[in-house]
Amino acid sequence: MHNPLALLRTAFWLLLGFIALMGLKPSPPEQLFDAADKLYHALAFAFLTLMGGLAYPAMSWRRIAAVVIGVGVLIEWGQMLSPTRTASVADLLANLCGFLIGAGLLWLIRRSTSGLPGAVSRSAQNRE
Repeated sequence: MHNPLALLRTAFWLLLGFIALMGLKPSPPEQLFDAADKLYHALAFAFLTLMGGLAYPAMSWRRIAAVVIGVGVLIEWGQMLSPTRTASVADLLANLCGFLIGAGLLWLIRRSTSGLPGAVSRSAQNRE
């Protein structure tokens, strides 16, 4: 039988790698409309936050924020070093908005499942 937590963790790391690849490849993804990249950033970081929290249920909010926002900062720093890409504060803000959306969804999920068998208690979440 498959371990759902292992699958979620694999999906999280694959998603993180995909986001890093898309953010650091020599040319940015094609935009479907003006400022579509901001939507891409927000969606990617919302999903990354949600996946990280589901894959590592005992991880504290501070650690989730540090990982997700840290990834965004590192990608922008990498773009700053690239001759074909440019770093952007607006991209960082879109990443932050995505993090907040993902954190809100994760909070709702954790709250609604906190009484279920196998759910991680708040004390376990605060230990990490």
